[in-house]
Amino acid sequence: MLLCKDAIEREPDNSVHYLNLGRIYLLTHKKQEAITVFREGLTHETNEQIINELNNIVPRKSPLIPFLHRDNPINKYLGIFLGKLRLR
Repeated sequence: MLLCKDAIEREPDNSVHYLNLGRIYLLTHKKQEAITVFREGLTHETNEQIINELNNIVPRKSPLIPFLHRDNPINKYLGIFLGKLRLR
C-alpha cells in the first residue's frame, strides 16, 4: 500500500496507480476507501479498468423512466433532483 501511495505522489496524473491502490483496498475489505481512490483516479484520467471496478462495486440504480435511456436528460436530471431530496 505504501508503494502505491508513493507512486501517486510521484505521478499524480497516472490513473493506474489509483487503480492499483483501490484494488489493494478492496483486498483488505476497505470498500469505501477503494471507491474514494477510484473516483480520485478518474478525476485525473479516464481509465476503463477503474470504471469497471466501480461498476462492480456500486451497481447503478435502474432509470426512473424505464423506456428512456439512462443518459436521457429527463432521467439524468430527475435522478439527480430526487437524489438531492433523498427520495431515491
